[in-house]
Parts: sequence; structure tokens; C-alpha cells
Amino acid sequence: MQDIVSLTRCTNYERKNVLQAVEKSLENLGGLDAIIRKDTRVFLKVNLLRAAKPEDAVTTHPEVVYALAKI
Repeated sequence: MQDIVSLTRCTNYERKNVLQAVEKSLENLGGLDAIIRKDTRVFLKVNLLRAAKPEDAVTTHPEVVYALAKI
């Protein structure tokens, strides 16, 4: 299996911008349906290294988690 990566620029963590960036990254990969079958359960494993503020960039930003869960 070939590894495929999609990077999309997002200049801030405003909810609508993060959601658009995550959606664009998924589109670049062929859409969510190309990655996950419709009836599949998905576990979102976030990076929770230690307690830190989102701006410290130590953990997965809450808006990224929100966007992935919303999609």
C-alpha cells in the first residue's frame, strides 16, 4: 500500500477555517468515502502528550479534533 499525505494551509484556528482545511485535505485524498467505508466505526486518536494550552502546539488542537468529528 502506498502512503499518501495531504497538507492544507490553515492560517488560524477559527472553527470554519479549520473545518474547510480538513475538508480540503480529505478531498485531496479522494474524499472521505475513498478512505473509510460508510458503516465503519472510526476512533480519533489525538495527541495528548501533556496538559498544555492549544497555542503551545504540544497536543492536537481542539478545533482539528472538532472538525474531524464533525465530518
